[in-house]
Amino acid sequence: MRKAFTTLLALMAFNLLFSQNLLSERIFIEKKIPATLSELDSIDTEGTPYFNPEFTKGSFTVGNTSYIADMRYNIYIEMIEVQQDNTIVYLNPALKPKVTLGEKTFVYLNYPEKTMVYELLASQKNAMLVKKHQVEFMPVKWNKNGSIKKYPAYRKIDPVIYFTPDQKELFNVEKTTDFISLLPGEKEPIKKFIQQEKLKKKNEADLIKLFNYVAGLTEANQR
Repeated sequence: MRKAFTTLLALMAFNLLFSQNLLSERIFIEKKIPATLSELDSIDTEGTPYFNPEFTKGSFTVGNTSYIADMRYNIYIEMIEVQQDNTIVYLNPALKPKVTLGEKTFVYLNYPEKTMVYELLASQKNAMLVKKHQVEFMPVKWNKNGSIKKYPAYRKIDPVIYFTPDQKELFNVEKTTDFISLLPGEKEPIKKFIQQEKLKKKNEADLIKLFNYVAGLTEANQR
C-alpha cells in the first residue's frame, strides 16, 4: 500500500512538472476557429479537414524533450491539435515540434510566408523530402428562400512533394528528373542512377530512393 502511495505521489509530481514545463515553454497555444468556419456550427459538413479524424496517441518532440499526447492533424488550418481532458489546444508552430502519429512523422517548415505542417518522407543531415497534404473548404451555398442549396464540404487535393536542402527553401518535386534541374552540377550521375534503378517519374518510393542518393552526392561534395 505504501509503495502504491509513493508511486501515486511520483506520478502527481511528474504531471505537475510536465504541466509547468509546457506552460513555461509555451508549447500549447489556444485554439482559434477561422471566421469562415463559424457558419458550420449548425450545418452538416461533408468530408473532413483532418488527416486522422480521431485523436491518436502519438508523440511530439520540442528541442531534446519528447512528450506523449492524443493528437490529430488538422490539414485545413495547418495545425496539430492536442486533446487535454475536454480541451483542445494547438502545438505552437513557432517551436517547430516534430510529431509522430502511428507510422507517420510530421515537421513544421516555413513556406514561404508562414510555418506549415509537412509529412516527412525522408531526411539526410539538413536535407528533407516532405509531402504537403492539402484540403480545400467549399462554403455553404444558399437558395434565395434561405434554404441550403449545397452543403459545405472539405475536399482533399492531391498532395505535393517538396525537396528542401536546408529546411529554408522548398522546391517542388513532381518527377525524378526534377532533381536534375535542382542540381544541374550532378546531372550525369543522377541520370545514370535513374536509369540503373529504373525509377519511375511519379512513384513516391522511387522519389525517396532518389532523394537519398542525391543527398549522399551533396554531402560528398561538401567534404
